Formats: sequence, structure tokens, C-alpha cells
Amino acid sequence: MTMLVSRSERASLVRLAQRQAPGRRALATLTAKLRGRVIDTVGRSPGLLGRLGGRRHRVLGAELHVEEPGKSLLHAIRHAEVSIYDYEGDVLLSAITDLASGEVVRVVEHPGAQPPPTREEIDEAAALAAAGPSALGRRWRARQLVATAIPAREASLEGHACYGHRAVTLYFWTRGPRGRRVGDPVLVDLSRQRVVPADTERVAGPAPAGGREA
Repeated sequence: MTMLVSRSERASLVRLAQRQAPGRRALATLTAKLRGRVIDTVGRSPGLLGRLGGRRHRVLGAELHVEEPGKSLLHAIRHAEVSIYDYEGDVLLSAITDLASGEVVRVVEHPGAQPPPTREEIDEAAALAAAGPSALGRRWRARQLVATAIPAREASLEGHACYGHRAVTLYFWTRGPRGRRVGDPVLVDLSRQRVVPADTERVAGPAPAGGREA
């Protein structure tokens, strides 16, 4: 594989980080660019795909990883940590990647860890919940609604159908600054790609900016 982040790019990251507020916007732009490059490359790497063995998965994100903390930030910022969820194995993985060589140097498992759902996961959950001829489904497909989600507490309840799975509690909202919640929360098991009956207890859900619960 080829170099993912050059020495000059790492030097720019250090320089912008040291400028603090004046360099914040430029730092965010450069970091987003490098993060996208790392995600795209690592997501297709033979080392990661071999570790997954063909199982359904999704790359959740990536962060620069300070592998060797010390005085030299340029030397320390040499690795990226790419987060991947293995839906069939139901485990969060971290692919530690050498930014100089582009090689995945090791893969670490994090059993039981459930980071917040990504936008792609929320959209998948919403599509599952809105499948069929329901009014809610029609409104979602017509882009009249937005969706938010949080990790489902049911995933940590032994004996529950979602126990140990990648599951989210999904909420639909009307669009606009005064958005209102539509319908009840929906429990979606992303590991099994299905909607499951939710517990009767209601939990407040995350609203879009400016939204409020009905």
C-alpha cells in the first residue's frame, strides 16, 4: 500500500493544532480530508478484509492516533485508528494503521462497546422502520421527516432479543426549526436488519436542532 499521510501533512496538522483558535477551521478542514482518505483506503485494505472474513460490516469513523506520546508530536502522529463494526460477529473493531506505509498493523476488538450510531446507520434504521405502506413510511420516503437515534438500552439487557447486538432506538421528526416528534420510538436491530417490538417504557429521544417532542 502507499503512504496515507505525508510528513508535510503531519507537520501541517501539528502547526495548525499549536495555533489553537486561529487555526481551528483550517485544522478541521485538513483533518476531515485526511480522515476521509484513511477511511476509504483502510476500508478496502486486504488486512482488514481478511480479518473480517467476508462478514457484513461498516466503517464508523477514523481518528489520528497518538501511538507514541512524547515531546515530538510529528513523530507521535503516525497512526490512525479506524473504527469498524462487525455486524455478524457483533463486535467493535479498531484497525490501527500506519499512516506512512498505509498498512493495518493490528486489529483490536472491543467487546460490548457501542459508539453512537453514524448517519449511515440512522438512515439504514429509518429505511427498515419505514418499509411498507404506512403513512410514516410514505412521509419518510417523501423526505418530509428526519430521523435521529441513540444506542438501544435493550442491547445490554440479558434475555432480550437485541442483547449484544448493534441496535438503536429510532425517532422520527418533522422538518424545520420547530420540528415535532412523529409516532413512537422504534427499536431497530442493525445486526439482524429488522425492527423488533420495543419495551413499553418510553425514553426521551434526541431531537434535531431546534426540534421538540410532541
